[in-house]
Amino acid sequence: MKINIELSESLHKEVLIAAKNLKMSKKKFIVKAIRKMTMDHQRPGSEITASLNKFFKDHPGIDVSWWNDKSWDDCQPKR
Repeated sequence: MKINIELSESLHKEVLIAAKNLKMSKKKFIVKAIRKMTMDHQRPGSEITASLNKFFKDHPGIDVSWWNDKSWDDCQPKR
């Protein structure tokens, strides 16, 4: 899908410089910026993910490797 956006001249220059510094096209830079903003601010559960990431970073000794060996259904209580 194509969309048109209007940028101020100064913002356009900043985008060009940032894209060049990152060795990517202007289009790719803008797409990545929009994707990051979307993921950071609109994805359900992003606060939960951030909290879990912080917890496991602060507690590196906790082993959760067993999780990959089980399906979600195996972890649910039997009714």
